[in-house]
Amino acid sequence: MTQPVRRLLKSTRGAAAIEFALILPLLVVTLLGTLEVGRFVQLSMKVQNVAGNVGDIMSRPEEVSGSDLSALFSAAPVMMNPFDAGAKLRIIVSGVIVPGADQPPEVAWQSAGGGSLSVASTVGQVGETANVPDGLVTFGGEALVVAETVYDYDPWLLGIVPDRLVREVAYFRPRRGTLASLN
Repeated sequence: MTQPVRRLLKSTRGAAAIEFALILPLLVVTLLGTLEVGRFVQLSMKVQNVAGNVGDIMSRPEEVSGSDLSALFSAAPVMMNPFDAGAKLRIIVSGVIVPGADQPPEVAWQSAGGGSLSVASTVGQVGETANVPDGLVTFGGEALVVAETVYDYDPWLLGIVPDRLVREVAYFRPRRGTLASLN
């Protein structure tokens, strides 16, 4: 009876299977974590690209109308693909003017769309002093087009990246006019 027990203790068959079974959970968690972080990085890049593209497009014409903005907002699902743009996305475009040399910049107009996420602009509301970075040099009579993109991120798998609002802001100077009002 002791001989089979000794043979079983000396046997190395199945050792690789046991080692694999011990390491498998760590490998699976690492793989899923890598997928989650990669998805978050992709979303961050999408949000940044949308803010930059919207700001760039809106800074090109001499005048901006509400229908121009509506058409641009309707392209949001395509720009955010494969991420859902419905209730998780909001694009806010603001026109900021500097009335005079010694006056602070103010929000002249603002429009939001692209999704139904309920968020406020970090630039401010129409008629208020605009919240722009200190390093952004503006002179009297100048204007800015500020495009904000906000996405409500929910983790996909393990929650390695927590729930958060991913926000990107892009600042552009109008190329042909001041864009001081929305037509």
